[in-house]
Amino acid sequence: MTRRLRRFLSSLAALAIVVFLAAACSSDGFPVSYEDQVDAESGLSNVELNWTEGCVPSLSEDLADKAEQVCQCSFSQIKASIPFDAFVEANSRLRDNPEILEELESSNNVTEAQIVEIVKGCIAAA
Repeated sequence: MTRRLRRFLSSLAALAIVVFLAAACSSDGFPVSYEDQVDAESGLSNVELNWTEGCVPSLSEDLADKAEQVCQCSFSQIKASIPFDAFVEANSRLRDNPEILEELESSNNVTEAQIVEIVKGCIAAA
């Protein structure tokens, strides 16, 4: 695995953990869907807002000018293709073992692989 891909996967694991930790700390408790707990200022759900706030700085300098686009693209596709419960389960596994994303070839967890493929696709399209 290339150094750049390893760094990307580590950042993605950290991002997923940050999204749910931040969402869980909101005043309404843990979100129950992607659309739950809409922030009045931004109009975004806490899950989407936390994804964007964690995603943008985690992308490399090479993607800095397209980070917002990549993060919005990836969240939209995750929301459309991964059930929220599966996303929450993936977060639990990542919280317990962030290295899972670096070991996708030997993993049976489809959700983590799907998240990585979505983000990679959005990066390629940016």
